Amino acid sequence: MKKIILLCLLVSSYTHAQVVISDNTEGLQQDNSAVLELDSKLGFLLPVMTEKQRDLIPVDTNSEGLLIYSLTTKSINIFDGEKWHVIEPQSTST
Repeated sequence: MKKIILLCLLVSSYTHAQVVISDNTEGLQQDNSAVLELDSKLGFLLPVMTEKQRDLIPVDTNSEGLLIYSLTTKSINIFDGEKWHVIEPQSTST
């Protein structure tokens, strides 16, 4: 029994999971470099909240890369592991 448990632990340490969420019913090529892949003709909706709500999220250095959409600044905010930053859209002149 101990050998079976050890074998299961060894095998599970070399496996990983990947998730693909898609509305594509045709053959989707999975990207092996991604843990989560979204494939759709629709958009991806970030969590939407005010800056006051954002500041209540219990973040730490492991939260680096966390994204939200701020209703306060009408922009995407990203956490860099220390503080939040507003991602300003680039203006294009025509």
